[in-house]
Formats: sequence, C-alpha cells, structure tokens
Amino acid sequence: MTPSSFTFTLSDKQIEKLKAFLDQKGFEFSTIDHGLFRAKSKGVVVQVYKSGKVLVQGKEALEFSRNVIEPEILQQAAIGYEFLTHPEYFEAHVGIDECGKGDLFGPLVIAAVFVDPQSAKDFTEMGIKDSKRISSIRRLNQLASAIKKKTKYALLSLPPLRYNELYEKKFKNLNLLLAWAHAWVYKKLSLELNDAPRVLCDRFAQPWVLQQSFKRIGADQFNPWQFPASLVG
Repeated sequence: MTPSSFTFTLSDKQIEKLKAFLDQKGFEFSTIDHGLFRAKSKGVVVQVYKSGKVLVQGKEALEFSRNVIEPEILQQAAIGYEFLTHPEYFEAHVGIDECGKGDLFGPLVIAAVFVDPQSAKDFTEMGIKDSKRISSIRRLNQLASAIKKKTKYALLSLPPLRYNELYEKKFKNLNLLLAWAHAWVYKKLSLELNDAPRVLCDRFAQPWVLQQSFKRIGADQFNPWQFPASLVG
C-alpha cells in the first residue's frame, strides 16, 4: 500500500522557496499551532513547522513529493532511496513506546517491537507511522496485525489499580515508572532475541533515568539510540 504521508526537513531558504511555489500554484494558506503555515490544495496538504519539518499528506502526497519537493526544493531523490541515503534507519533495533498515561480509565500499555533491515523496509512500504497520524481505527488494527505477523514484540499492560499502586508505593514519579516499564518490556522481548540491539524511544526523561532502570532490571546491555526528528515525527 502506498503511503499517504511524507516527512522532510528543510532549511529556511528551502522553506521560502516552497512557500513561493505553493503561493504561485494557488494553494490556500492558514495558520498552524507551533508551526509556520499550512497550505492546502486538492489532494495535498502541506504543513510546515518552525523546526524545519515539512509534512505532506493527502491522496496526491506521493506525486507532490516526487514532482515538487524532491526536484524543485531538495534537488535530490529521497523517497524510495531511504536505505541508501539513511542506512542507519534500517539497522536492527527495538522500538518502545507507551499509550494511556493520560487516560482516566484505561490501562497504561507499553509495547516493544524488534525491527531488522527487512521488516524496516516492509513497514516503510506498508505506510506504518505515528498512530496519531492515522485517523482510521480499522487501518490501525490492520497495521497492528501486520506488525505482529512480521516480527517479534512484547507488551506490558498496567490496569489503573496496578498503575496507581506502583506510582504511590514504589516510584512516586511518572518518569521513573515509565522508565521501569520500558526496561521491563525490553527485557521480556530480549529473551527472544539472539543479541541486544539498540533501543529507540521517546526522550521523556534524561538518558540516565532510563539507563538506571535498565540496569536495575538486569538489562545491562541497554544501548540508547535516537533517530532524527524527521523520521520519528
């Protein structure tokens, strides 16, 4: 399935050039929270942020990215060549993230997923990305099922009572609780792996907080790794 969303990182000069192009082509401009502008046309929405991040979405996002962003703005091919231009994206690693920490009634769920070069290519082609950028529940379920079939993963689910108990009696700090949960689910997954790949996760706390938690749980091989913001979105 062809992805309908693409992310680029542009310089200030490239953003000015992109804005001029969009204006010339009659795109409709509007403001955006924490961003520079949002430009919309039939089939394409372009969102530009202060960090230089540019998000291209819509049914014609691929065509716009290949026909405008690459030749006119970047002046280089990027889409479909990520394996050559950013080989580090495809190195073996474990990605960890959580959901539910802001909910009142649901559990806190932490997932760890192993990614190797082949599954990284497969996930890229399938259009797997930040779940907040996928509005269809049906599509989310389809992608979740595909991930489970293609690679190894581990889950930790903490219902509200258990979450509150851990918070009040042991950690008394959300970041410490999250760090422990990340370490726990990583160790669970690592038992199924032949080696100890690097870890990719949100920087919700200072690196030493995670390092301490991994060491305490016996996962001494913790090796943190951060991708550029343009990839993780």
